[in-house]
Formats: sequence, structure tokens, C-alpha cells
Amino acid sequence: MQITAGGSVDVSYLGSDCIGHADQRPDAQLFWSGSSSYVTFRFQPDNSGDTTLIINAPDGSWYCNDDESSGTLNPGITFFNPSEGRYDIWVGTYRDGEFIDGKLLITELDTAGDQFEEDQATFRFTASPAQLRLSARPAFGSVSLRSGFLPDPHSVQASGGGTISLEDETDNNCVGFVSSPPSVELDWSGGGNQLQFFFRAGAQGGDATMLVRDPAGFFFCNDDVHPGNLNPGVNILNPANGRYQVWLGTFNPGNPVHGRLEISEGYIEEFQYHDDFEDDFYYDDYEEPVSTGLDWTLSPHFGTANLQAGFTPDPHRVRINAGGFNDVWNLSLGSGCVGYASTAPDFRLHWDGSSSLLHFFFVADNTDNDTTLIINAPDGSWHCNDDATSNTLNPFVRFDNPRTGQYDVWVGTYQNGAIVSGELRVSELTSGIPR
Repeated sequence: MQITAGGSVDVSYLGSDCIGHADQRPDAQLFWSGSSSYVTFRFQPDNSGDTTLIINAPDGSWYCNDDESSGTLNPGITFFNPSEGRYDIWVGTYRDGEFIDGKLLITELDTAGDQFEEDQATFRFTASPAQLRLSARPAFGSVSLRSGFLPDPHSVQASGGGTISLEDETDNNCVGFVSSPPSVELDWSGGGNQLQFFFRAGAQGGDATMLVRDPAGFFFCNDDVHPGNLNPGVNILNPANGRYQVWLGTFNPGNPVHGRLEISEGYIEEFQYHDDFEDDFYYDDYEEPVSTGLDWTLSPHFGTANLQAGFTPDPHRVRINAGGFNDVWNLSLGSGCVGYASTAPDFRLHWDGSSSLLHFFFVADNTDNDTTLIINAPDGSWHCNDDATSNTLNPFVRFDNPRTGQYDVWVGTYQNGAIVSGELRVSELTSGIPR
């Protein structure tokens, strides 16, 4: 509906979010009934001008907004699961005595502001990443969800960060640094109107970024979901069924950011901008992951192999994402046992036969990544290494006259929660020993 914004009443007395000058009487009223996930109010001036929005909800509470998103001076307010009843609506102007003509829009179709919709809901691009491994096992697990899932949002504990530049991988469409495997995969079914991905940093904070690949192979990315909030979010309208891959990164390479990835059909409040996000960047019940030890009884992350002396091809190769939250140094496993590793083994070898040599060598995809090896032998002893030689950061463990039985292998990293991709090689050949 057409409205003239402005008036003589300074609305700041209604609360810290309320600014501008409006008329004493409401500019519009909405009588709302029925059930909906959300309803959004926006004001669009016919020409330029800075306007504000003030709404009194059916329960008597006040809601205000100045700029719905970065890049616009237009206000917008979204009510999630809106209550039935009367909504009184005022449109104010930022400057006293100014009057601005424009249109009040009311919609159920999306929750994103004009700029945010362009950035997050409709902007998608193609890329041919060189270092991102699209077929790799996700570092923090896979999720299967169907439209209408509960609870919503669904949460996955994860970390962001790595050494691969998203700017390079996406032809300057995105920023941040990630590891090569996806952080999380979602198998989605049931369609729906929208699908939201939001990373909420833990109490320690940090500037995270996000890249999402949809089932058709298109990419979406984000650095900050809104001004003043360093957490990233991607909102996909009319999501197709299939697999979504999510990479979590950090704006600067180095220290990872721990937190949780939230997946929702439209109930994540951060997708509607308001001015007090500094109060809810993080989640209050966050607890930093703690060391629970290495448990050889658990199923390995990257599979099991049965090898006999004289096996071919030699070396046996396994793709692994190294890292975890267990501080191996504090476990007092023995000399050279350092780094951060997962609780379950990364790989398990059942070994049989007689051989003079069996060795394990992990080669990181990025030679600058420093990794460690931790192996539990068939007799229960621990064997560890940091650097195979002074010329490499890759670890190496050898067994002379190896025992028959089960070898459980962990590959650690020097940063808590960091993920490093690479290849574990198992060999009997002296030619595979690093020099």
C-alpha cells in the first residue's frame, strides 16, 4: 500500500532499536490470521531517503528497524510464526520534519531484505575448484533431513579453517580459507520454500566464512550474515532435492573457529537483521571440545584393510582427513606422541604373514601442514612420530618384523580442531622410506 513516511513523534522512547520520527497514528494496520512460518514487512521509498519501521504486535510488544541489510537504507521486519491479531505499523523518517512517499510491502514469500536476497538467495555461480575435493568424506559428518524435520534448526558441531584460499578456488567470488574436504554434507529431500545454513561460532569467537555447493553443482558463499555479525549464513530459496556440501572457513588462515553449523527451513533469527547482534553472535551453552582419549574399540573413520605379507599394490594408499580435539601430548602415550587427533582411529589395518618391515607414512596434500602419526600395535604398545626427517613435516612410523594382528592408526595435526587432508601409505618396501 502507498504510504507517506514521517511525523513529529520521536520514537526513541520505545526502545534502543527504535529511531526516527513518525506520526502519532499508525500508518497502516494488518489483521492477521492463519498459520505461517513468517511474515515480512518492508518499506520501499519511491525515491531516495532514509526511513524506519515501527510495529506494535498483537501481544503489545514493539519491534523496530532502521536498515534491513547492508547496502540499503530501507527498513524491514520479519515475524517468525506470527501470532494472530492486529499489527499496528508506523513508517518513520530518520530526519525530523522530513516526509517520504513509498510503498509498504507485506509478504510471506521470503525473509531476506533486498540486498540480502541478492547476495544470499539468488546469487549463485559456477566454479571449477582445483583443490577442493568434492568426493571426499566430510570432516564433521553427513546429515539426512527431509522437509518438515524437527527439531529445527538441526545442529552439527564443526570447525572452520584451513589453508586453501576460497578466493582462488571460486574466481574471487568468495573469501576465506578452508580445508579440501567438505566440513558437512546434507542429503536433502522434500523440497520446501527455503533452506538456511548458518555457522554460529563458539564462545571463543572468530571470523568464519562459508561455501555451499548445491545438488546441481552451483556454489553460494558468505562471509558475514549481516553487518556487525561475523558469523556466515547462506539462504537458498526453493531448494532442490539432493546433496549439499558445506565448507567452513576462516577469514584469515591459521587458527580454526569452533562452533556449530545450523540447518533450518527458515527459523534462524540471524537472517533477519537487527541492531543487537553483538549480543547473540555465539551460543551461550557452548563448551570447547575436550580431550576424551583415543579409543581403539571404535570404528575407524576412513576404513579397514586386511593385508598380508607380499601384498600388491605396494604401497597401500588411504585418503584421510587428519585432526581432532584430543590433545595427544596430555595422554602420555610415549615419546613423540603429540598433536590433536580424533577419538576413533582414522584407519585400521589387520596384518598377517611374516615380513621384515612394515611402515606407515602420511603425506599431507599441502607440504606446509604439520601432521603427526599415532599407532596402537597388536601388543597394545603405542608408536608415534612427528617428522620423518629434517626435510619434511610428514610423519613416519616403522615396525621391524611386525607382529600379526590389528594396527589402529590416528593422524594428528598441530592445531586443535584443524583438518588436514592427505594420503596414508602402508608399505613393506624400503624404497618408500622417506630420506
